[in-house]
Amino acid sequence: MSRSATSIIRRAVNEALSGVIAAGPNCLVVAISGGPDSVCLGHAAAAWARSNDCRLIAAHFDHRLRPDSSADAEFVAGLADAWGIESETGRAEPAPAIDAGRSPEGWARQVRWDFLETCARRHRAAAILTAHHLGDQAETLLLRLLRGSGSAGLAGMPLLAAGFDPPRIRPLLGIRRTAIETYLADHDLPHRTDPSNLEPSTDRNRVRLQVLPLLEQIRPGAQATLARAAENLRAESELLSDLAEAALPRVGCREFFGAFEFDAEKFGQLADALQQLLLRSLCARVSGQIPRRSVLAAAQAFAGGCGPAEMRLAPGASIERSRGRCLLRPTRWLPPAPPPPQKIGPTDPEPVAFLGFRFRLQAGTRPGPAGNARLQLPARICDAAIAALPPSTPELAGLPRWRRPATPGLYLADRLVWGLGIGVVPGPLPQGVSPAAHTLNWEPAG
Repeated sequence: MSRSATSIIRRAVNEALSGVIAAGPNCLVVAISGGPDSVCLGHAAAAWARSNDCRLIAAHFDHRLRPDSSADAEFVAGLADAWGIESETGRAEPAPAIDAGRSPEGWARQVRWDFLETCARRHRAAAILTAHHLGDQAETLLLRLLRGSGSAGLAGMPLLAAGFDPPRIRPLLGIRRTAIETYLADHDLPHRTDPSNLEPSTDRNRVRLQVLPLLEQIRPGAQATLARAAENLRAESELLSDLAEAALPRVGCREFFGAFEFDAEKFGQLADALQQLLLRSLCARVSGQIPRRSVLAAAQAFAGGCGPAEMRLAPGASIERSRGRCLLRPTRWLPPAPPPPQKIGPTDPEPVAFLGFRFRLQAGTRPGPAGNARLQLPARICDAAIAALPPSTPELAGLPRWRRPATPGLYLADRLVWGLGIGVVPGPLPQGVSPAAHTLNWEPAG
């Protein structure tokens, strides 16, 4: 047995998983296709789980793209049983029909991750483990370079992707394929090979089977060099992300029910490069996609008031402009449906939650930590309510169109006395009613 391959891989697994379950659920999910890489990871993770009293679940997804794909599921279940761990299998039901214009690889990746995340959440797993290795990192860098990706795309895959729920961990990301093959041989581990992975029929397969071997001939260690380049670019990408995040308050950016709203004029005052960074960052948040550079340039002009009132940025992401504000949102997005009115009064013990805000009405002048409005209301209030303003309300004409169906206001009986983004709406009190000073405070919920 090669102690070198075993020690290298088990040390990598231990370092990647150390501390993962210390403060969370004592359970992990490992994705196993039955191929050599995932079998290696599953075996090493099972050894780690036994030593660390951790529950490990082998998760396999049958895409049903090959007639014999069910045999892979049986194979993985048998491995899990031999290793003393649980297993779970998901299947594409019914046989998949892939949308026109969508690649089979993209569909397969999406449904597999949907299954893995569902499985992990059901078992309250602390993380999902996948078997991406050094060669996969090099392939990803080359493919994204050929697509003209920026630093975010060229950064490649991280060892720990903490932005997912649950996090995704790639313990073998720094491991060469030769070490994986040696580990399999040393432990006499069987595995299955998907014949489609041996055919140069996709870009990734061509890079794996033809380009990387040639690069290794030209420059031995090319895969490791490419992986280091990806890591360097990741550090630069994180810096750019921090710059984009710091720019959000400068443009008055705020989240609006899964979309992001910002001031068009303040956005136009940013440097061009920072404008593009901000658009890329927000687009990635709402759709997971990064717009092309030409689209970003068009979006910059759009935000400045040029062109139509709406444009598409990337698959799943659009931007629209109204009343000096821009909204970057998922393409299939609708403002929230107005909830029923909520009664409010100065004696309420708790704030009233409504359309993403918390409201509190108090007697006297009591400015709150966020927004507040000073109102002259009856000394005794019994008919005040927070409600959504009808879109036809004249005072809404000055608001961006996406806010009109979801604008909260304070009503006294049937009269609007204040609206968010509108302010105090003057009007007389009922005859014979004594006025008194009140303060309406509000702040974002959550």
